[in-house]
Amino acid sequence: EESAILLEVAQAFELGIEVKITMVLQQKIETFIGSDAVDWLLTAEFASSRNEAEAIGKRLMGDLNLFEHVPAGVPFFDDLRYYRFTDVQDRTYPKGYSQRAAKTKSAKSALAGTI
Repeated sequence: EESAILLEVAQAFELGIEVKITMVLQQKIETFIGSDAVDWLLTAEFASSRNEAEAIGKRLMGDLNLFEHVPAGVPFFDDLRYYRFTDVQDRTYPKGYSQRAAKTKSAKSALAGTI
């Protein structure tokens, strides 16, 4: 149940977060900033505080490998660090996962009690 909720948040997050082209290590990469991700989670009502939103971001990054720090190797923080979405084949999904439409309303209410 909790994994399904996190997956629904991940689907909404990937569709909702704005990415921008950034020059990182002399490469153009589509990135987003940690504090923007926290803002989005709050605005989308997946979290009720910045600390809760950062915890959800850490789960999206750590549990699902939805995104990574640029350059890799740093955990998720509510700050000005850059992150990029990982390739779908590099992500981690729970056993028995099957793609389905995100039910954001149920995810919002249920996630509040799991983080």
